[in-house]
Amino acid sequence: MACAVRRLALDVFARWAATRTVFLSSEMRELGDLRQTVSRALRDAGSSVVVLAAIRERLDLEGRFVNAWIERTLL
Repeated sequence: MACAVRRLALDVFARWAATRTVFLSSEMRELGDLRQTVSRALRDAGSSVVVLAAIRERLDLEGRFVNAWIERTLL
């Protein structure tokens, strides 16, 4: 498969990036630093970034809180 790469001018890229939401995910913990670097660069470019690991961590935390509350209150 052939692919042509076209380099965008910085202002064109900035206008494009400002209209995008990027979802970042990595399952491997050792990619955490790289994920943060990429996330920061995308935000600096104007994109909205959703880091799925952060959502997962928050849901895990909330789940543990709810489970603890249920155990204390209902059981």
